[in-house]
Amino acid sequence: MKKLQWVPVALAFACALTQRPVCAQNDAHSKPNIILIISDDHRWDGLGVAGNSQVKTPNLDQMAREGQWFREATIQVPTCTASRASILTGIPPSEHGFYSNNWQRQDVLRPDAFSKNEVLPEEMQKAGYHTALVGKWHLQAEPWLVGFDTIKHWMLPGAGPYRNPKLASGKSRELNTVKGFTQTIFANDAVEILKQKADGGTTQPLFLWLAFTAPHSHFGPNPKPFDGMYDGKTAKQLAPSTFHDDPAKRDDSDEAWRKYYEAISALDAEVGRVMDTVRNSSLSTNTLVVFIGDNGYMMGARDMWGKYVPYEGSLRVPMIAWGPDSIIGSKGTTVTAAANSIDLPPTFVQLAGGTPPAEWAGRELTPVFKDGKPHNITWAVSQYPDHKSPQKHIKAYRVIRTPDHKLIVFHPESGQGPELYNLAKDPGEKVNLYGKPEVAQVQKNLEMQLGQFREKTGDTQWDMKGKVVSFRQMARQGTVQASEDDEEEQERPKNKKARRRQQQQQQRNQ
Repeated sequence: MKKLQWVPVALAFACALTQRPVCAQNDAHSKPNIILIISDDHRWDGLGVAGNSQVKTPNLDQMAREGQWFREATIQVPTCTASRASILTGIPPSEHGFYSNNWQRQDVLRPDAFSKNEVLPEEMQKAGYHTALVGKWHLQAEPWLVGFDTIKHWMLPGAGPYRNPKLASGKSRELNTVKGFTQTIFANDAVEILKQKADGGTTQPLFLWLAFTAPHSHFGPNPKPFDGMYDGKTAKQLAPSTFHDDPAKRDDSDEAWRKYYEAISALDAEVGRVMDTVRNSSLSTNTLVVFIGDNGYMMGARDMWGKYVPYEGSLRVPMIAWGPDSIIGSKGTTVTAAANSIDLPPTFVQLAGGTPPAEWAGRELTPVFKDGKPHNITWAVSQYPDHKSPQKHIKAYRVIRTPDHKLIVFHPESGQGPELYNLAKDPGEKVNLYGKPEVAQVQKNLEMQLGQFREKTGDTQWDMKGKVVSFRQMARQGTVQASEDDEEEQERPKNKKARRRQQQQQQRNQ
């Protein structure tokens, strides 16, 4: 025992004296590879492990059995661009300035956007990591200017075709058509990077940001056997028990649920290929993989088809953590910690041996990973700071959520009062308890915690800060690259003829 305790000390002393490269290599080998996998518009209950017996996700379910499923996970902001910017910068959209898909602070639409922020890939580089990007980007910052060493195929806009997409590659925004199914193309790139690492292509630990575009609409086409996998099923048959509304409100609801699940199952297969590459290589003993959705998807609940809103279908996301015993303990655990996407950046940097920047707002999940218990991760704050959105039913808000309760506070000029729900008794968020005597103490505690978080993160005003411009308007004018169907499902036409016209327009825009 004494020898085992002495060896690291002696090695460290020798390294300090000799400064040999082998010492740096030894330190690099001790750091875990970290893979972040992001899905797109993925409901939290779009997983078998979430109790959904209709959707087929065998690979994600296996990942959860071998790791931890975070049942209460939420996203910092439920819209694609702002969500990704928050994971990138470690701070809320009210501070990083990518307020929504519609409105942004002017400086975040430049190639050097976020140059004044401490960003996750650069922090991983500082910790000695080789950093790689594959998949959907959806930001105007150039990936190579925020710390990515290797950039494979990447998608510039917020959405694109599921087959033969136009993608950029490397340090260029030039688009070229790439033959094949989009999710498969991204998985192929990821597998290539992982195999190179496993075969000793680099002695540095790896940080891989892998962002799929499924199950973002239009949900397909998908390869066999997923194309047609759910044919013959109705919306009422497919909707999970956690969908607290009528799933068949629209004339195309059956088709929408079938296609949505097809996209999820096809995505699951590609995640499985990535995970098999890790499991069946030297990476298996020292790699952390975190799977998370960029936002949820309402699927017709409350007459909404998109995200944005502070309700469960929009705000909650699937999250699974998988890794070696040294990082992930209590495997197969359903974790009840109120984890949020903004907690991932400081967690990754801490695991990398670095020090998370002081401005980052998230909490480190490493204790939760270790034993599966909530520790002090009992609540999470999310927001939607865009008070200029053209859709009438979308309001700017701040929300604080625990596994049992949720408090929503809307922009003072929204005309909408606060909402408080008992999620344990009312998971469908039907009864607003705000101001009721029976929840007075809960309301007081949540308001205090929300206020403290806003003060801590500099979120002290309701209106968006700085000079605000419209990303979507610039996209229509051709001054930035983006897709016009980023959020089209929020205002989805109710009849087939109107939807066909909308799809034709989107195809022209692409």
